[in-house]
Amino acid sequence: MIHVIPGFLGESRDFDFLKTHDEVMIHDLRKIDADGIGKLLSANDSLLGYSLGGRVSLEIADRLQFNLRKVILLASHPGLSSEMDRAERKKWEAVVLEKLTGNSKDFFDWWNALPVFTNDLPLSERDLSGWANVFNRYLLSHQRNFLPLIQEHADKIIYLYGEKDNKYAQLAREEIAPLGISCHGIHAGHRIFQNKEAILKILREEIP
Repeated sequence: MIHVIPGFLGESRDFDFLKTHDEVMIHDLRKIDADGIGKLLSANDSLLGYSLGGRVSLEIADRLQFNLRKVILLASHPGLSSEMDRAERKKWEAVVLEKLTGNSKDFFDWWNALPVFTNDLPLSERDLSGWANVFNRYLLSHQRNFLPLIQEHADKIIYLYGEKDNKYAQLAREEIAPLGISCHGIHAGHRIFQNKEAILKILREEIP
């Protein structure tokens, strides 16, 4: 089985297409209980996480000592290594948290216009209830740098990124691939799940 953790603002429908590949359980990031999910997983199961969901997947895999089949990361940041980067990220995170308390339409207009989503289809307006708590709980500026953990378990990790997502394509080439990770670029932007067929093709090759 593949346990799926969508990213920030994600919904299960974003990943329903995975059900054509394998038995799938899609979790609600707003209700994530890392210990609870850990109890559901066996060594034959895989974790798939998109963006923020990928970082949560790494936390869960670490608790399980990577006793899993695979951990599939879709456009996920491995972590910040410098205090300068953390300080800059904190400033941006404060802006996001402030905007999450405002009008939903205004938030999504702003969110969809962010440079990282330039090559993506816009997200439709969604219920923002609970998302401020999730974002605050998993701030990238507060999370550990997972690169050493990724390197230690390189044989268990598959990393997918959008070739039109300049930031994460560069990250994949310069930080992820050199660790010996199975890295795949697909024709997509940051919302890599919007290219369903390419993801399914890679999963069929990597997890028959």
